[in-house]
Amino acid sequence: MSRRRATWLKDLRTRAKSVACEHERAARALITATRNADAAALARALHLDASLTVDGGGQVPAPRTPVRGRVAVVRHLMRALGDPEVDTVIESVNGMPGIVVRRDGTVVGVLVLRVRRSLVCEAWLVANPDKLESWNRR
Repeated sequence: MSRRRATWLKDLRTRAKSVACEHERAARALITATRNADAAALARALHLDASLTVDGGGQVPAPRTPVRGRVAVVRHLMRALGDPEVDTVIESVNGMPGIVVRRDGTVVGVLVLRVRRSLVCEAWLVANPDKLESWNRR
């Protein structure tokens, strides 16, 4: 392998680790804020124009269109993640840190994040039970 290619690969790995760390910090901030019912802290972790798309698959109540704006996303995430009966943990989702939501040991949601400059810009919450089957077989 050429020195140039080796340097490029090393830089790529370093950037990937940096992005993963940024996602993990953001996920941890969301979990901490929702566990503490701290809407202000949750808002600080979100970009002003944050959006949340929820996939309920017609089986779980979910907004039909993406939730847009920090205030609306905070409201929805506080309901979804702040429920004292759910357990939220950071796990690898599609190769990046995300949030897995369990109720009584059953996965009821998986939250994927897109983070830019340490703020969550977009989030996708999969709550469709059909799409969560593989998570529940683990």
